[in-house]
Amino acid sequence: MLKQLNCSSLKLSKNLELSQPQNTVSSQILATICHQLRNQLNVIYFSNSLIQRNLDKSNQEIIISCAENIQIATQEITKTLDNIYLLLQIEAGKVNLTISRVNLLKFCQDIIKKTQIIHGNRKINITVKGNYSQVHIYQPILEPILDNLIDNALKYSPSNSTVNLIITCKHQQITFTIKDKGIGILANDQKQLFQPFYRGENTNNFSGSGLGLSIVKNLVDLYQGKIYLVSKECLGTTVTLVIPSINDPESNTS
Repeated sequence: MLKQLNCSSLKLSKNLELSQPQNTVSSQILATICHQLRNQLNVIYFSNSLIQRNLDKSNQEIIISCAENIQIATQEITKTLDNIYLLLQIEAGKVNLTISRVNLLKFCQDIIKKTQIIHGNRKINITVKGNYSQVHIYQPILEPILDNLIDNALKYSPSNSTVNLIITCKHQQITFTIKDKGIGILANDQKQLFQPFYRGENTNNFSGSGLGLSIVKNLVDLYQGKIYLVSKECLGTTVTLVIPSINDPESNTS
């Protein structure tokens, strides 16, 4: 009987050890959701209170400012939930690999428009080289990659600075280079940036879940691409994304 109890205890101990990493990740996800949602919901609640107080006073400046804060906070909540959902989809191996034919310039402009809702009318210069008008991509993978990278470039840069996006289309590959003049990434942080929930030491004053770059790296690997990052503190960051060109699906079936 004692031996049976010992064996059962050992099995239970091993099962607990095996479940700990998964439980840790789940706990981190829940903690991230709670932290991000609480912060943004506080913004919405406070802004809504100010609107109600100033409705009778016709103070349009306060009302407009609060309405903008509510919109930004709502977008931040949506982005946090989208990132967490996408991370779970990656882990479950359920990421959509549908091929789409796009005009790459318009595709990037549409991503930038959505990102600017959060960051205001920030300036982004786009330079395109090569044949970009009819490009085949894995849109469900590439869109969140670029969305997270552009979002980071805007978030960590001064409001009066310009972010540059350079797109180079060649026969065998597409290269995206995103340059900002922001706070940069500390040397000690650069090796860990693609880890889930990791945030740099100099990002404490910025909202974020620490999931964006982890998702980017997973999606880049899924795309069989490569990503490079060069950064210096206070001097900005340059991210280079290289993905393989996808052949026209119609030409493969003919």
